[in-house]
Amino acid sequence: MAKHRPSPSPAYILGVGLTKFAKPLARNAADYTELGFEAGIKALLDAGINYDDVDQGIACYCYGDSTSGQRVFYQFGMTQAPVVN
Repeated sequence: MAKHRPSPSPAYILGVGLTKFAKPLARNAADYTELGFEAGIKALLDAGINYDDVDQGIACYCYGDSTSGQRVFYQFGMTQAPVVN
């Protein structure tokens, strides 16, 4: 008989932010952290919250290094929040 495990705390997506898709450092393109910062600002504005209200971050990217997500979140001061890349 399977043991009952308590369900994890619910997760909420409050805001989303997108930027123009461009390969970082391509001609006239911003670098990865600038693109991520722009998307993050848009997500916070969409959610109507500030970075102190965020418990965890999820970063999605195509061309970034393995810790690119952390670099973007650090710009907001989120050095203690876990970030999943």
